Amino acid sequence: IQIKRDKYVVHYYLNGIKKSKSTGLSVGDKNLKIVKQLKKELEEKIALSKYNNNTLQSKAAISLAEAIEKFNNVHLSLRSDSHQKNFKLSMKYLINIVGEIKAVSEITTEDLSEYIKMLKVNVSNATMHTYIRYAKMLFNYLVEENFIIRTPFRKRQTPRKEDREVEVFTAEDINNLLNHSEVNDHNMFKFMSLLLLIGTRPIDLINLTYGDIKFDQNQIVIQMAKTGNVINFPIYQELLNFIVDKFPESLSALPDKRLFEGYTVSHVGKKFRKFLRNLKIPKTKRYTLKTFRKTFGTNMAAINIPVKDLMYMMGHRELETTMKYYVKAKSTEIEKRINKEHQLRIK
Repeated sequence: IQIKRDKYVVHYYLNGIKKSKSTGLSVGDKNLKIVKQLKKELEEKIALSKYNNNTLQSKAAISLAEAIEKFNNVHLSLRSDSHQKNFKLSMKYLINIVGEIKAVSEITTEDLSEYIKMLKVNVSNATMHTYIRYAKMLFNYLVEENFIIRTPFRKRQTPRKEDREVEVFTAEDINNLLNHSEVNDHNMFKFMSLLLLIGTRPIDLINLTYGDIKFDQNQIVIQMAKTGNVINFPIYQELLNFIVDKFPESLSALPDKRLFEGYTVSHVGKKFRKFLRNLKIPKTKRYTLKTFRKTFGTNMAAINIPVKDLMYMMGHRELETTMKYYVKAKSTEIEKRINKEHQLRIK
């Protein structure tokens, strides 16, 4: 504490640089007590700043591989297998760019630009956005936990999302698939039929138990692995008829027993692709197990199920996602009208 022009001034060093703080208080015993208290508070702030800087420098020294492991243990260990798988795949591409041992504090915006370029070449637009989202989650976590000062991701760095047409089964193809499976693999016929009737993801149907079917409430309780949402799906008449006919044991089976014991997503995916090959359905049609869900959504939109009801039935978080099915359904309606008009003109 020094006196300059009859005012108290506090001098101190911060990171080796001398600094001064004018108190504006005149010389006097009463003000001296206040200045001493200000000096004490300033000393505490400097000590805390040094501690935080040392801690941040220590944390920033962790490698990308260590950071990935920490984030996975904290945020993803209790999430679904698909979440963990996608996170690992996204990190695999990031490691290819920067390496496992690089300190997270040294990862730059340029590194992430190279990461995005690699994703553009190797994965679809939708998958690229999924992987980028996981990478952003990782770096936001590192900021929150003081491993880095700020995320190297920058605004407008992420490419635009491409709108892709909703791919659905043609009537001929879905009939052929169901007829073929009914003859050759009855369990897969039931599995694919329910995918088409409920529109859920394969993993959610695999996890479904007989106890989830509430006949007294006309509902099926579906736990969605991807989002964690639980929906009470309505058992409409066609669905009820199918369950009663194809699952006669549903009223007496143990509640915890699964409808499709031993099934995995990989297992049903292989069988589905085998059906496509047997029926010689070309790969250009891009049918996957997800096509059942997309076909369900489009069919529901075509019969004018209210958009918010369909959003709930499919477990969507964004209305925009649900609206794609209405766009597809409307396009089909327009096509039918045009064809009908054309036929009338010919006659």
